[in-house]
Amino acid sequence: MLAELEMPFFRVPGNHDIANKVAQELWRERHGATYYHFVYKDVLFLVLDSNSHNGLPNRTSATLALLLATNVSLVHLDNS
Repeated sequence: MLAELEMPFFRVPGNHDIANKVAQELWRERHGATYYHFVYKDVLFLVLDSNSHNGLPNRTSATLALLLATNVSLVHLDNS
C-alpha cells in the first residue's frame, strides 16, 4: 500500500508503538530513528519522541528545546 503512494511518507512513532524498551528496539530495527528531521518544499519538519520509557532516558522539555534549536540552526546553515 505504501509503495503505491505518489508522495513522500515518513513514519512517526505513537506512544503505543514504543511504549517500552522492547517495542522501541523493534521500531528502530524496522523503521529507524524516533528522532529525525527533514525539509520538504522549504519547510523544516521535526519528528520528536517525547515519550518517557521505563529504563530509557526521559526526554525533558529542555532536551527537546535543544534538539529543536540545533536542527533549526543546521538547516539554516545548509540553506545559506
